Amino acid sequence: MRDEAVSCIQCTSASTESKLTIREHSFAAFPVGIPDDVVCYNISSRCSVPWELLDDRPKLHFVKDLIVFIQGLFVERSESKWDFQMSHMGSFLFLWDKEFLSQKQLENIKKHKYQSKGSSLLEPVFQKFWCSLVNHVPCWIAPNVLTLLGLAANFVACIPLMLHCPTFKEEPPAWALLFFAACFFVYQTLDAIDGKQARRIGLSSPMGELFDHGCDAANTVIVSLVYNCSLQLGLEPAINMYSFGLACFCFYLAHWLTYCTGVLHFGLFDITEAQVTIMSQLVITAVVGPQVWDLEVMVVGQLRILMAVIATLACVPAILSRLHVILIDGGCGRFGSTVADSSVLSPVKCILSMFVFMCLIQHRSQPPNVSEGYALLFYTLFGFYFAKITCVLIVTHMCKSELSFWDLTMWGPGIVCLNQYLNFPFPEHYILSIAVVWCAADWLIYVVRVLLQLSAALEIPILTVPPDLLEKFRHTSQTTTPAPPLSRSSSVTTTNSSINFNNNNNHKMKSHASSTRRGSRKT
Repeated sequence: MRDEAVSCIQCTSASTESKLTIREHSFAAFPVGIPDDVVCYNISSRCSVPWELLDDRPKLHFVKDLIVFIQGLFVERSESKWDFQMSHMGSFLFLWDKEFLSQKQLENIKKHKYQSKGSSLLEPVFQKFWCSLVNHVPCWIAPNVLTLLGLAANFVACIPLMLHCPTFKEEPPAWALLFFAACFFVYQTLDAIDGKQARRIGLSSPMGELFDHGCDAANTVIVSLVYNCSLQLGLEPAINMYSFGLACFCFYLAHWLTYCTGVLHFGLFDITEAQVTIMSQLVITAVVGPQVWDLEVMVVGQLRILMAVIATLACVPAILSRLHVILIDGGCGRFGSTVADSSVLSPVKCILSMFVFMCLIQHRSQPPNVSEGYALLFYTLFGFYFAKITCVLIVTHMCKSELSFWDLTMWGPGIVCLNQYLNFPFPEHYILSIAVVWCAADWLIYVVRVLLQLSAALEIPILTVPPDLLEKFRHTSQTTTPAPPLSRSSSVTTTNSSINFNNNNNHKMKSHASSTRRGSRKT
C-alpha cells in the first residue's frame, strides 16, 4: 500500500464553518477528485470529521463510495493513476454512469492516426464498384449509419438460420442461406463504402474507426456461426469449436498486431477473399443441398472436415506472418514494445482466457453436452465475450494505454464454471442463459458509453451529419468537382477536419494508391 497522502479539505455544514485538517488513505478505489460542494469521505478511521457533519450529503453517495472502496480491494492497481481503468472489475450497478476513458486517453484518441499496410488479391476488382457506388449515396447519410445498417442486415438474416439450427446439426433451409448470402454482400459493400462516405463529406474521425471495427468484431461472430451452421458442424463438435475459435483468433490477432505496431496489416488472402469464399460456400450449400458435405474424401473423411482443413491452410500464412512481426520484429514502442510501451504479449492473456473457459466448460459439462445440446447459447456467450475483449483492445490501441487482463465480462463464463465445478444444483442451460445476458449487457454498455464519450470529446454526432458540415459539402460540390474517394483502407490521418476535394488532394491520393487496401472505415 502506498504511503498516506495528507490533504486539507474544507468541510462545511449548516452549523459550522470551521476548517478541519484530516488524513485520508489514498486507496485505489477512491474516485478521482472530491467535488467542492461535497464534504470529505469519512471512510478512514483517522478522519477527524464527525459523522454528524455528513448529514447533508445524499446517502446514496456514501453507499456508492462504500461499494467502490470494497471493489478496490480486489482490483489491480495502476502505477500511473490510482483509479479504476476502463477494463477493470467494477460494480455492474454503476456501469452506465462510469466514464471508461480518462481525459488523457481522450486526448490520445484525438491524436490517433490510422495506418494500414499490405494488399489483397481481390481488392482492385471490388474497388471500382465501391468507388462508383459511394457517389450515389446521399450526403445526409452518416457513415456510421451505413456500418450499422450492414450489421443489422446480417443480424436479421442470421435469425432464421439460428432458429432452424439451434444445435448446428439440423439441415439449414436453402432460402435462409441465400438470404444471408445476399445480406452478407450488402454488409460487405456498406462496410467498404462507409469510410469513403466519411472522407467524401469530411466527417472522418477516430470514433468512426472504433465504430467500424466494433461492428466488424460482432459480425465475425455472426458469420462464424452461420458458416458452421451451413456445414452442420454440430455433427463434429470438436471441429465446430475449432472453426469458431479460428475465426475469432484471426480477427483478434490482426488487432493485436495493430496494438503492437500501430499499423493494420493485410495479406494476399484477407477479409475480402474470406467474405467471397463464405458467400460462395453458402450459395453452393443452398443450390446443391447440405448433404454434399456428408461425402467421404480420402484421408480427412467427410467433406465438411476438408473445408475446415482448407480454412486452416488459408489462414496459416497470415497467422505466421503476424506472429513473426509480434514475436521477432517487435512493436513500435521502446525496446520493441507496444504503442503503450507495454509487453507485446500482454493481449494474449485475454484471448487465451476465452479458450480456457471454453475448454473448461466443455470438459465438465454433463450430458447432453452444453456445447452440443445448447450450442447456440454456448457460442453466443463466447461471441459476446470475444466482442468485448476485442473492442477493449481496439480502444487501448487508439488511446495508447495499457491493456488490463481483468474484465467484467469474465463473470459470464465464470459463473457457468462455478456452477459446474462446485456442483451447484442449477441446470446448465439456465446458468448459460444468464451468462449470455450478462455478457451482452456488459458489451453493449461499454460500447455505448465509450462512443458517447468520444462523441462529446470530438464534438461529432454518432449517427447524424452536422448541418453546417452538410451545407459546406453541398456548397463545395456545387462549385468544384469532387475528387474520387480514397480506397477502402488508406494511410490517412483520422481527425475530424474536413477534406478539401481539389487537385492537390487528387495528386496526394494517387501517390498513396500503392499503399491503400481494404479495411474498415478508418476515419
